[in-house]
Amino acid sequence: MAISVAWYQKAADQGYIRAYSGLSGAYLFGLGVERNAGLGALLRIKVMESNPESFKIIRMGIVSNMITEDDIGKPEMLEYLTWLENQAAKGEMEAYAILGIMYEDGRGVQRDYAKSFAYYTKAAELGDEYAQKNLDENYENGRFINDINELFNKAQNGDAQSQMEYADKVLWGPVFTTPNWNENMRWLK
Repeated sequence: MAISVAWYQKAADQGYIRAYSGLSGAYLFGLGVERNAGLGALLRIKVMESNPESFKIIRMGIVSNMITEDDIGKPEMLEYLTWLENQAAKGEMEAYAILGIMYEDGRGVQRDYAKSFAYYTKAAELGDEYAQKNLDENYENGRFINDINELFNKAQNGDAQSQMEYADKVLWGPVFTTPNWNENMRWLK
């Protein structure tokens, strides 16, 4: 397998974009190299930047599913998160959805349902069907609501960080304090 990685690298060094996809897979799965999901994700970015449509096709679901809590804080993971956040700031629906997945599941980041909710909300508002469905399911089980209520309670008790984070959540998207079936259905329309 290390031989395959060496050939992928030679082709990538010559600017052959598809080789980055092979290298990405090798690092994501640890095939022929030490596993490094952050580096695998960064290599996948090169493929997406060369063909913007691949962002929608790949959905980076493969990448997001290969990223685990073991990847939290690694330099490549931080660079990948910065890239995703920049894409989201440009209005890229896929980036919002991927960030929602990562924060919901704790993939490469500390699990944070409030952040996940905010990213899913923005993706849903931009028309992402997965995010719409996910918000509906999480409203039903109260996952996002409980996290936001906890944040609100900390904010009311004077915690400055919670006050700032709660303000961010309100600014990012709607914050609901109780499960509301009508609101759930709004996402599904």
